[in-house]
Amino acid sequence: MMRRVIFLMLLIGIGFLGCGSDHSEEVAALQKQVTALARQVEDLRRQTDTAQEGQKKLRELVGTLEVEVNRFKVRETPPQPALAAPAGKELSTPKTSASLPTGEGTAKASCPQVWKLLGQGADEATVARTLGTSEAAVQACEQEVGRGKRRQ
Repeated sequence: MMRRVIFLMLLIGIGFLGCGSDHSEEVAALQKQVTALARQVEDLRRQTDTAQEGQKKLRELVGTLEVEVNRFKVRETPPQPALAAPAGKELSTPKTSASLPTGEGTAKASCPQVWKLLGQGADEATVARTLGTSEAAVQACEQEVGRGKRRQ
């Protein structure tokens, strides 16, 4: 774009020399217009660059927020007793072992949440990071599945 402006200014300059003094006022006015247009082009280019940088930052922030929201959704998902009940049987009492202690200094893991994430194909380390717990807690929930409950 800048080359076009320079080329146009060159043509105007050549025209000024070839036209003589009869059209010198018109050529001067055209040169001023070309200069003003060149400034506008540069301003628009700077604004476009700034807008693109802002848009990139917003996309990154949206991505980060989506990850955070998904993490909170997994943590806040209430245990669903229907997932642990065998077909045709009723649940008489809620399971108190849905949350297992994972050791000192670690968070408790909700086994239904662990089972859900593992069922979606996540590995133990990813599930542990997502739920903010240890891999041992995830493994404990997996062992509980083996005590009469089956993960699908």
